[in-house]
Amino acid sequence: IIGTTEANQLGYQCEYLEGSLHHLIEDYNYVEVLDENGIRVPLDNIGRLAVTNLKKHNFPVIRYLMGDSGRILSQKCQCGRGDRILDYQGRWDDIVVIGLMNLKWSDLRNALQNLPLSEMQLLVTDESERDHLYLKLESSDDSEKLRDNVIKNIFSKIPEFENHYKESLFKLSLEIL
Repeated sequence: IIGTTEANQLGYQCEYLEGSLHHLIEDYNYVEVLDENGIRVPLDNIGRLAVTNLKKHNFPVIRYLMGDSGRILSQKCQCGRGDRILDYQGRWDDIVVIGLMNLKWSDLRNALQNLPLSEMQLLVTDESERDHLYLKLESSDDSEKLRDNVIKNIFSKIPEFENHYKESLFKLSLEIL
């Protein structure tokens, strides 16, 4: 099930859908895929997901940008249900939820900007009831000192990161290539 706190469940999987594919629950929510200017994109095109839910009478949600991306497919599902299929693509914005914090990609980039790094890749997975952050960095310097400086810079620039890490709220794997 895909859902949000603001609009409840958006999609579900049948016996034919797996991975990123979900049927939309359109009798409860209306999901749109929008471009950067808020204009609906054609079927099969990736964009920002916006949800409208007027059934929440106390607090209706109108074109709520949930921070995720996806595309609504033109294909029909083998199960025969009429609900459209959403191909969920992941985050659209630069926020990654890990442990109990919202980590901004830009904050991480800024924490590492003075180090001799040329590329950065970030992956978060949910493993054994604890998030795992894989941070891969590219540099011509693969020394232990650089590794120590990466951690030191992140901890000093993002104190919440250090606190959550030391409380074992997530696991960290750092690789310098």
